[in-house]
Amino acid sequence: MGSTTNKTAVAKGNTGKAIRKTDVVIVGAGFGGLCMAIKLQEAGYNDFVILEKAGEVGGTWRDNTYPGCACDVQSHMYSYSFEGKPDWSKRYAPWNEIQQYILDTTEKYGLRQRVEFHQEVIAAEYNDDTARWLITTEKGDRFDCRYWVLASGPLHVPQYPDIKGLDSFRGKVFHSARWDHDYDLKGKKVVSIGTGGSAIQYCPEIAPEVEQLYVFQRSPAWVIPRDDRRYLGIEKKLFARFPALRKLHRARLYWTNESRVWPIFNPSLA
Repeated sequence: MGSTTNKTAVAKGNTGKAIRKTDVVIVGAGFGGLCMAIKLQEAGYNDFVILEKAGEVGGTWRDNTYPGCACDVQSHMYSYSFEGKPDWSKRYAPWNEIQQYILDTTEKYGLRQRVEFHQEVIAAEYNDDTARWLITTEKGDRFDCRYWVLASGPLHVPQYPDIKGLDSFRGKVFHSARWDHDYDLKGKKVVSIGTGGSAIQYCPEIAPEVEQLYVFQRSPAWVIPRDDRRYLGIEKKLFARFPALRKLHRARLYWTNESRVWPIFNPSLA
């Protein structure tokens, strides 16, 4: 190790653990991190490790479990192009079905053995002398790598508003990203702050059972009806029997979505 690396180790707190050398460190075991790992394996690169701060893969679909939680992209699009799933239950799959898809994909490609769980990255420093990264985790483990792939998404991290009196409020408070399923909302007055993607999904679910639902928003949102429906059994069978048909369906969804975006960036096409 060069002198720069030694200084870095002291600055970050040398726990006495040996620095582990690897070619690639992937941070995050959600959709992005797992996809990167799969493609590395396909390319013949096996000298890599995935660092995941939680105890399971899945990222946002592991942590977000609020009522009505689902993807707002159609299921056949919101999945790996190389790992199609013919039996999605609905056009817009619920969170638990997406999480199971991630778990199944993890097992199929042998990625679990590549993941080190409960490893939250707290520091990363580049060594100009060796052209390598030194990654430090909360446990004090250190990884010396050539490439550092950051695949830690933000959608699983609760963002609490800075509201005066929130800390002293004596009622029940929880974030949608950490939904308390043990707390019964039936017959209670509920305040929902924000009208983002999560609130748009859980508000219609809890509204029929609460005594009163108050929704506060900073800016008005534009929401269109979701053309959701369950896939018929015959559709699932056809997608499973004829993979080309499923791929054609995915391609249709892709180009339909793209055609809606093109005019935004190319007004002349509108």
